[in-house]
Amino acid sequence: MGDADPRPARPSGVIAAKSKAATEKAAAADICDQLAADGLAMVLVFLSPHYDPNEFIAEVTTRLTGIPVYGCTTAGELSPDGWEDNSVVALAFAADDFTVFAQPIFGLSGFRVDEGRRLGNQLRQELFRHGGRDDEGVFGLGSVLIKGFR
Repeated sequence: MGDADPRPARPSGVIAAKSKAATEKAAAADICDQLAADGLAMVLVFLSPHYDPNEFIAEVTTRLTGIPVYGCTTAGELSPDGWEDNSVVALAFAADDFTVFAQPIFGLSGFRVDEGRRLGNQLRQELFRHGGRDDEGVFGLGSVLIKGFR
C-alpha cells in the first residue's frame, strides 16, 4: 500500500499547480494543463526569475482566454510539494467559490503604504457595489480582494 495523499479529498475551490519545465512555453502549457480552465475566477502566478515574465504571461493568457491572470516574480516558490527553485507555482480560484476584485501594482520599488490603503479601499468599494459585505469571508492578498466560499 502506498502513502495516502495528504491533500483534502474535497476541493477547496483553490487549485494549485507547479511546473519546472525548461522554457516559458512548456511551463505555461504544463501549468494550464493542470488547471481546469473552465469556471475560474482568477489565476495567481508565482514565477521564478529563471523565466521571462512577459513571455510566460503571454503564453498563459493565450491558453486561459478571458481569465484574469496576476502574478509576480519570486526568490523561491512554495509549492504543494514544498520549497522549489526555478519553477512556476500557480493558484487558480474557482468562480463557483470565489468572487475576485483585483488591481495590479506596478513599480513596487516606489509603492507606499498609503497607496496600499487607498487601493484596498477602492477594492472594498468595488465589492460593495456588487452587493458584497465585509463579513462574508472577504480577504485580501496583495492587491487582490477575494470574497470566498459563497
